[in-house]
Amino acid sequence: MYSNSIISVILPLICLLSIGYADIVTREIVVVKDEDREARARLARMVKSQFPLPNRGPVAQLKEWNETDKIETAKRVARTLAATLQSSGTYKLASIGFAVKCSTPSVPHVLMKLNLTKYCTCYKEPCLSSCSSTSRPHVVCIWEGTAESSSDLKTIGSVCYEESKVTREDKIELPNDICGSWEYGNTPLIRLAIPSDLKQWSAKMLLYKPPVFGMSGSRSLADGDEYEDKKLPRNPEGRTGVCGQGLLRSMGKNEMNFPIIIRKRKRNVREILIYQTYDRDKLGPIPEFYQKSNDENTFQPEPSATDYLYRLVKNASCSEKMFRKMFSSSGKIYSGYLPHPLSTDNAWIVGNVYVIKETHDTCLNAIDVFSADNYLNLKWKNVNASHIKTVPELVEAVFPNAAAQRIQKNPFRTLMILSSPLPLLTIFILMLVQFVVPFPLFLLLPLIALLSVLQIGTFAALKMFVKD
Repeated sequence: MYSNSIISVILPLICLLSIGYADIVTREIVVVKDEDREARARLARMVKSQFPLPNRGPVAQLKEWNETDKIETAKRVARTLAATLQSSGTYKLASIGFAVKCSTPSVPHVLMKLNLTKYCTCYKEPCLSSCSSTSRPHVVCIWEGTAESSSDLKTIGSVCYEESKVTREDKIELPNDICGSWEYGNTPLIRLAIPSDLKQWSAKMLLYKPPVFGMSGSRSLADGDEYEDKKLPRNPEGRTGVCGQGLLRSMGKNEMNFPIIIRKRKRNVREILIYQTYDRDKLGPIPEFYQKSNDENTFQPEPSATDYLYRLVKNASCSEKMFRKMFSSSGKIYSGYLPHPLSTDNAWIVGNVYVIKETHDTCLNAIDVFSADNYLNLKWKNVNASHIKTVPELVEAVFPNAAAQRIQKNPFRTLMILSSPLPLLTIFILMLVQFVVPFPLFLLLPLIALLSVLQIGTFAALKMFVKD
């Protein structure tokens, strides 16, 4: 009888502790419905507005360019492109889509979008139907180069494609500052825009010689030269408008970690660890680090996420083992290709995205952003907790749209369900009643088991991932 009394008290207590942990983990998980997306987008924009914008790069659009000189330069560029396209036919300039000069630290770059049409000579009347202006193929070319005068052209990169119904409908949106918006990373080089239906390597292009950029700098393409890429790795997502290694560590796949680190400060305030300032070569305000190589002989010019962040920890109670455990697979919400400002045709990024939350407060509160070792200028930024209650809200707030969509869509989607504290509360009440009016064990144990299944079910659901 005495042992039964002990069991009847200890068992609910054990259940209370274990299920309480499950409730803490699942409390923030909610159902995400399609109709909530618009509201979620508004919240994301609200949070993003509190984050710093990337620093302006070295490239900017010049406002003044003599109209006569502009037209003469366009005609010259059109003749250069027509000569390159000779094997596909004879082309002439039909119209100028846009023509801008971009200021760079050295010689200004010229960026042009020209519409060419196939030249057709009509020797007798009536002309062949293939010579009519409506049936002749129209070609769109984007050219980047330098032009110190209309007769002194130097090609940096060029792409040409035959305009189809799809590419007409998928017109490339032109920003106010084309030069600044299309610059590659934080360099003077400009990425050439490619329509979405032509990005796949299997899509046919009449000419594809984008600018080449490597760790040693950019390389100009002389007219007619080809960039030999047959033996180079190809970006699995297709063409990017710039080729070479770019500013990435290596050709091919570059694995990086993107930790979203959040800690609790007040009841309705969270803090996210972000860059105080950052350049356009970053994906967004959250820190990014190269994955540490397993090969000890590989030179690592930059520290990994855990190496860098642990240097900022100023608390002996947070051991290195505890800190590294935060980056375990349980906190990983995505692993796969990420569209990044530094991606090229031959080098790209595979990212691991982690969410590290206040369950690790001992270590997170020990991160000292005022440390002399914090050369990346990371800082804690206050965010209203009601604006980032779910993982999708958090992802949309800290990543650009293209990356956020990728993270939420592929390769996994978390199964989210509503968590209720009712089972936990019921068990707590039962435990209190048990001290006053003891229940028979044959009634108490099944009831506790049922409530435990209901509560722990929400915890199990957190770990479930289903393919889209």
